[in-house]
Amino acid sequence: MAGPAAAQQANETKESTTIGGYGEVHYTNPRGRNTPAEVNLRRFVVYLAHTFDDRLAFRSELELEDAKVEPPGAGGEVALEQAFLDYRFSDRVTLRTGLVLIPVGIINETHEPPTFNSVDRPAFDHDVIPTTWREIGVGILGRLPVADGWNYRLYLVNGLRADGFSDAEGIREGRQEGRQASFANPSVTGRVEWVRPAGGLRVGASFWYGGTTGGDTLLGRGSFDAPIAVLSADARYQRGPLALRAVAATVSVSDADTINALYGSAVGSRIAGGYVEGAYEFVSHLSAFVRHERYDTQADVPAGTTRDRGFARRVTIRRARRATADSRGASPPWASRTSRRGTRSSRETTRCCARRPARGRARPCVSAWAISSDMMQGAPPAKVAASVRRIFGSDAETRVLTISADTVLRVARGDALLGFAAVRNVIGKDQPITFLVAVDPADRLKDVDVLVYREPYGGEVAYEAWRRQFRGKSAADSLRVGREIRVISGATISVNAITLGVKRALADLTQWHQTGAIR
Repeated sequence: MAGPAAAQQANETKESTTIGGYGEVHYTNPRGRNTPAEVNLRRFVVYLAHTFDDRLAFRSELELEDAKVEPPGAGGEVALEQAFLDYRFSDRVTLRTGLVLIPVGIINETHEPPTFNSVDRPAFDHDVIPTTWREIGVGILGRLPVADGWNYRLYLVNGLRADGFSDAEGIREGRQEGRQASFANPSVTGRVEWVRPAGGLRVGASFWYGGTTGGDTLLGRGSFDAPIAVLSADARYQRGPLALRAVAATVSVSDADTINALYGSAVGSRIAGGYVEGAYEFVSHLSAFVRHERYDTQADVPAGTTRDRGFARRVTIRRARRATADSRGASPPWASRTSRRGTRSSRETTRCCARRPARGRARPCVSAWAISSDMMQGAPPAKVAASVRRIFGSDAETRVLTISADTVLRVARGDALLGFAAVRNVIGKDQPITFLVAVDPADRLKDVDVLVYREPYGGEVAYEAWRRQFRGKSAADSLRVGREIRVISGATISVNAITLGVKRALADLTQWHQTGAIR
């Protein structure tokens, strides 16, 4: 009866709902006489997500700005920042449709307050990359098969409207933001990103291309008439308390002269700029940073438009300090150098301890050669082997078992069974999280090990203090977030996703073992 019960529990936990959010309160004390201090509830955002099963999920964010909405425009606004459905075919392809965040730059997709320094977002991410930039469309995202750490996003969305472009804010007011959006100019946008498997470094490149007529035949009749092209590159590096980042972007407005003549504006034909930033965390959650921004919304202008040098802006923030949530998810403690040997696959699926030990020392019995990346949900084989050695001991012997489409590692020492391990993927906020679940012969959890964490923050789920909550649990035990499993501030989505994934993996391993499918 235990096997069916475990399977029933797995089915009961397939659906889950996540509610989260964030807020910002800004205190401003301007210099000069007759400039009193001001406090403002700048943003209050509610995050709602529902996971239907392993493949289908819904995610949304609703934002209130400036505390209240007061017509006719004197107050703030209430707006959907994103609302989309994901259907995951595999780690390499997830179909996404709805109101999506445009994957250009750093801040637009990850704009929660703990993910950037200073009170306000960088000015560059207002006037060059119009954060928060979201449009309606459909696309795909996932892991690129070229090498570990590569992922992509590619969307077809509604276009921008040139009648909203301006000299001071560039393309910002051309966003349609999901409200009665014209699809006269379907546009293409995407991003390719590399995250170093050992952690600490993330590099990305992104683009946007599409027409901007909005159906105005005076500007053009074709889908790609009056086009704009956006190109951006960014990099983030973290080592211990030191964090560095840099972003650059250029926006080409091909028919700026026609746009200016038609709408009486002074849009630049090229908008360009970027910023560099360095931060150092002196004590927990308290950092000093410096940021220098340089951008120009009239870097070039068309003939007949006078360039205003005042739009060439330089912004430097020095020695500012702010308390932040720990966002060092890019380099959590599981990170390790991946051996070149780990990229090879082999037919060797039996005891690797048969090799002769070198100079009397015991050779590790878990071979990265015995495990291919495809078997392990894209996790580096050397990292899987290292995890098994840590959990079961350096003399553990492994054998790869296949149950339907699943792969299980049988771990033993001589004739004594030590347990089983399985590698699974779950989706965090946007990216897959790859983790290993290990059980002992009594079908109790020995450990959970996060192998690859791809999100820019929330990496605390890999820390020992959080993972040890799972140890000793069985498929019959309750694992509820907020009760038996502690919530991590700033990592709510990752906590829920991994907890659900662990429960399912534990139920599968228990059922397979108790029914004799693995032994």
